[in-house]
Amino acid sequence: MDIEQPRLPLSLYSFRYLADADFRPAADPRGLWHGVFGLHLRRQCCVVPATDCTGCLLLHQCQYSYLFSGPRPPASDLMRRYDRVPVPHAFRIDQDYPEVVRAGEALAVSLVLVGEANTRLPLVIQALAAAGQAGLGPQRGRVWLHDVTQHLPDGRPPQLVGSHGRLLAVQPPEPPPTPPAPAAVRIRFRSPYKASGQAAGAGGFSLGPFLMALVRRASLLQYFYTGRQLEAPFDTLKAASERAQVIERALRHQSASRFAARHGQRVDTGGLIGHVDLDLSDSTALWPYLHLGQWLNVGKNASMGFGWYELLSLAG
Repeated sequence: MDIEQPRLPLSLYSFRYLADADFRPAADPRGLWHGVFGLHLRRQCCVVPATDCTGCLLLHQCQYSYLFSGPRPPASDLMRRYDRVPVPHAFRIDQDYPEVVRAGEALAVSLVLVGEANTRLPLVIQALAAAGQAGLGPQRGRVWLHDVTQHLPDGRPPQLVGSHGRLLAVQPPEPPPTPPAPAAVRIRFRSPYKASGQAAGAGGFSLGPFLMALVRRASLLQYFYTGRQLEAPFDTLKAASERAQVIERALRHQSASRFAARHGQRVDTGGLIGHVDLDLSDSTALWPYLHLGQWLNVGKNASMGFGWYELLSLAG
């Protein structure tokens, strides 16, 4: 019997800015970019700015809520015990993000949009352009959005979709094609990973719950942003996650924190960096989810850019 695999159309967009003058970005670029994106997205979308979102009559018709805060749709069959659902964006910020940006230099940040969220790309571009113009970090360093490039997961060459304030032709999002499953694979975390909920284990990494968190994230994003529920054998996938074996684990904790305006204080954003090598020879049913997760991130604050990883096939 064929097992249904996730089919989640997505696209990655790279935003390239040019700096007005020398400045130091915030020490936590993921929290910074996520915060300014939400701030300026709300400013351009909200028609009743004096109203708290949770009590707004337009909550489920609001583009800000759809893209950023994720209130659960009232008619949803999933996550009925929760008020919020996963949001359809995930930032991607390289570890070599500069400590100092010089005048005229480029600054880059990328964002993945999933499913129907790609139809809101003009709003996303406007919000991120406004965020740069308003200034970033404690020094309010101003950066100007120069261009936006679309990267589809099927390997086509990148395409310029925005330049000098003009929106160009955008390609429809595509589901990442799943290559044949390797017998063993390395998960290399490119941003700190912190488990959330039941995925937390000894040392902050527990393999079975980590793999099932990927399944759950892919399933929920597909349901809420494509309208198609994933009919997958979750008991079979859970059994496969319990059979997967760690070959080697080389993880270290990276300390970090960010200021959370909502809480009025600094919050911990530290997590695990390094790699985990897995034997997948008896757990190939999980391979499509593990492969897809490279675009979705995983764990706590995944939409901010935490829990971003890449896979490397290991020779047998």
